[in-house]
Amino acid sequence: MLDCGTASKLREMKLGVMANEFQKQLSDPNMPELTFEERIGLVVDAEWTARKNNRLNRLIRNAGFSMPEACVEDIEYHPDRELDKALISRLDTGNYIEDRRNIIILVHLRLLRSRSSRRRKDLHRERFRHRRRAQLHPCQIRAPAGAAR
Repeated sequence: MLDCGTASKLREMKLGVMANEFQKQLSDPNMPELTFEERIGLVVDAEWTARKNNRLNRLIRNAGFSMPEACVEDIEYHPDRELDKALISRLDTGNYIEDRRNIIILVHLRLLRSRSSRRRKDLHRERFRHRRRAQLHPCQIRAPAGAAR
């Protein structure tokens, strides 16, 4: 009964991950082998990690990146791109932030233009389609070809 109340109080204090970790510890038969400090450390680490991950995901979402799911592991190191794999792996550690160093990433202007012009064309096409649909009388709106009526 006390354990259930503790978990609900943790959730009430907006510590849901801690509550879940606490309940997971209660059901794990190996947990009594750990000391109190180790168990509390596991619970706090789980909450801290979840909060850091949530913050990072929120920052990525609010940044408005064109490819928010991109990651360093997905970089394609083709010879014509002339990418330094060792340099990128060093940058991936994030030590340049702690060392208070700035980085400048240069991109070929041609690539940026082609992406932005495609994006502009797609936006124009989308706006035109909505405008065209709004001008039609409701009886004139037809389902797309191949769509079930």
